This record gives sequence, C-alpha cells and structure tokens, in this order.
Amino acid sequence: MPKIYPDYCSANVLTMEFIQGIQIKDLIDMSKPQSKKSEYARTITKSYLKQVYIDGFYHADPHGGNMIVQEDDIIAFIDFGAVGSIDDELKINTLEFYYAVNNRDVEGATQSFLKIGAADAGDVDIRRLRKDMDNLIANQNYGLESRQSDNFAKLGMKYDIWLPGEFSTLQRAILLIEGVCLELDPKYNIKPIAISILMEASKKLNISKGAALNIEFSTEPADEKAELRAVIRELAEKMEMMGDKFIFMKQNESIINIFSKEFYFAVLLIVSTYVLFNGGAFSWVGLVGFVGSVLMVTLAIIWGN
Repeated sequence: MPKIYPDYCSANVLTMEFIQGIQIKDLIDMSKPQSKKSEYARTITKSYLKQVYIDGFYHADPHGGNMIVQEDDIIAFIDFGAVGSIDDELKINTLEFYYAVNNRDVEGATQSFLKIGAADAGDVDIRRLRKDMDNLIANQNYGLESRQSDNFAKLGMKYDIWLPGEFSTLQRAILLIEGVCLELDPKYNIKPIAISILMEASKKLNISKGAALNIEFSTEPADEKAELRAVIRELAEKMEMMGDKFIFMKQNESIINIFSKEFYFAVLLIVSTYVLFNGGAFSWVGLVGFVGSVLMVTLAIIWGN
C-alpha cells in the first residue's frame, strides 16, 4: 500500500506517494508477451484474494487505472479512497455463497444468502426466493460489458432482506477484478490460481476444504466434462487426419502399422492422463486407461523383442 501523507490530506483529499509505472488499463493493449500478461493476472488475483480473505481489508475500486506495474514487475494498488472491510463471519458466508452459485446449487445459495442477510427462512416466501435464485444463477452467463453487481442486492430488496454494505461493495469489486484479469488473459481461470490463498483462508477460518478449494468468482463456471469431451474429440479428429496422411504417403505397410500402434498408445496415454487429473468423479477411468496403456506398451516391447 502506498505511503500516506497525513499533513496533505483532508476530508475530501487523499494524498499518497507517487508510484512510477504503467497502469494496467494501458498495458492491456500493449505488445507485451501473453505469458507476461497472464502472470500479471495471476499476481492481481492472489493479491486481491489475500486482501479479502486473509487481511479482511481490501481495495474497493480495483479497476485497471488503480493498478500499476512497476519496472520490477511488482503490481501496486493505488488510490485507496474507497476501501472495504469484511469480518470472519461474512468471509465464511460469502465463500459458501459464491461456491454454491458457481456450482448452480440453488438450495445452498439460498441458505447462504439468508445467512448473509441475517434473515430467517420463516420470514420470507422461501419457495419464491428459491425460484428467483434459480433464475438469477441460470442467467449469470453475462458478457464482460453486461454483467451487473447489484443483482443480488435487488433480490434482497424484493424479499426485504437487508444485505450488509460490505457484501455489495465486495460483489462490485470482484466483478472489476475479474474484468481486468479477463482483459489481460482471455483464458483466465481463477480456480487454479486461488487454491493456495483459499487453503490458507480455510485454515484460518476453520471452514470446509471443499468450499475453499472449489470457489470460483467467475460467473461462467467451466464445464469440465464438456472440456474433456472437447479434448477427446479434438484428438480423434487429429487421429483421423493422421490416418489420411498415412494412406497418401503409400509407405511400407509394416512401417505404417508399427507407427500407428505407437501413435495410438501415445494418444491413449495422453487422454487417460487428462481424465485422471481433470475428470473429477470419473478420474478412475483415467487411472484404468493410464495403467492399461503403460501395460500395453510394456507387452508390445516384450513381444517385439
């Protein structure tokens, strides 16, 4: 945090030290390597999650003009005229809420929403609230320019549920951070970046590991099964293309057969490894495929000799 000069501050003026560097908003369109921009997105994410869930005190207006990249690639947040604070109870409730929203768990999101608003389920039309929450979650796939930070605030007003100002401030700030990071890296995914920070937060807050590790602030959760199907489909198409090339090469049939076996073994190994690490409940399928492919390669080598 930049140094503050109290002698030069007033009720309407905050005077802080000058930070030399490039504003993130200007860097987005600059011709820097994508790997470097992705690194900045990771640093911003880790820093912000630490501010919120470890420190409990965060920058409440984190747009691209309020973050500066210095010469040594250190990212500095500036202009702390708007800040937010969050206590442990709200940290836990928001983690559980975002986790439920991301996983399209309507019941979990509804219960966490009631906790955030300190509301009793008996004082609201819970059936209608669940239905509205379901609709809100189902329509969270907004583009960057059309996403709104006040949707849940409007829902609270509809059912006379008072949401703390800290929640609304945090909701807006999260959307700003996500927008900046997505502009830096179109393939940005908060989940792998957030794990270490949220593990630390979960220990400090004594909450379940599941909610801490799987929380994703993005309102467009990745469908891992769809990704898996896409990868397998892509590999199958590549295999088909390779097969066509082999036919046109008109090489010796035995050489083609040998190369084809090695190629298919390699593909099976790659797909199995991907399923093992990304298949979730289907990881066992990847394990079976991985072990099977290794065994087949081993037997092929023995028989070949």
